Amino acid sequence: MPTSNIISDLPSLFQVRATWATQHQWRAGEMLEQTHLSGYSFWLIEEGELQVESKSEKWVLHQGDAMLWPPGLHRVIHAGESTKSTFAAGWLTVGLCAHLFGHLDVMTLLSAPQSWRPKDSTFIQLQALMKNIVLTTRSDSAAKVLLRDGFCRAVVGILWEMLREDDMLIAASQTLPEWLQKVLAHAQKEPGVTVAELTQLAAFSPAQFRRAFAQWMQISPREYLQNQRLQTAQNLLEHTNLTINAIAQELHFTSATHFGKIWKKVHGISPAAYRDTVRSTQI
Repeated sequence: MPTSNIISDLPSLFQVRATWATQHQWRAGEMLEQTHLSGYSFWLIEEGELQVESKSEKWVLHQGDAMLWPPGLHRVIHAGESTKSTFAAGWLTVGLCAHLFGHLDVMTLLSAPQSWRPKDSTFIQLQALMKNIVLTTRSDSAAKVLLRDGFCRAVVGILWEMLREDDMLIAASQTLPEWLQKVLAHAQKEPGVTVAELTQLAAFSPAQFRRAFAQWMQISPREYLQNQRLQTAQNLLEHTNLTINAIAQELHFTSATHFGKIWKKVHGISPAAYRDTVRSTQI
């Protein structure tokens, strides 16, 4: 399924959170044995040396290295004996959960455990993001939560670009059931499609379709189609000279008045006023 089929709904479908975030500074010889059960651990080594063991495998991480560790895998962590820095080991760690469609943790699509050395510029970028995640975990204010979620999304995006060659949404959408892939593709191609037509395409009863769609998409089919139409309408208002009536007809709203009421309920102003506002800021 093409990425464009779900990209407009990504903010609502892609929920990323930090289950923990810490900046560690260990003296030589410090050790920790643990098994995290929630969240993928992402580490960024800021100084010194860190040794990680699990079963018969061992990793030795140095300043500038990164590591991704899966939940549920036991590990023993040792600070090295380096004397080149103030601490034997200093590193940032964030526990990440990144759920798409309310079900799939896209972190499971990344190979772990694994270690690698990011480019210097990428390391600096990740370091800044992770430090901000650490700072914002100290507060649960609404503003801090929004900031923290944004920083976490950025980290997950960078990780995906470093560790996978394919597009995240394409890879994730391939995990969807075939009926849902067909439904989303058709809804993207035909913004005026009805819930009844999508139900028929999925070969479900109306009740089964509404329930299954909501389970996967965390939104009802009717709400999803309305969001798709409004997203298309926004693009048409911003980039074409189609009249409000023509946009309403093209997107199968019952009338221009009906379109205007729905638009204003979501955006707070009429479609015409929105178009005027957007174009005035482009001057």
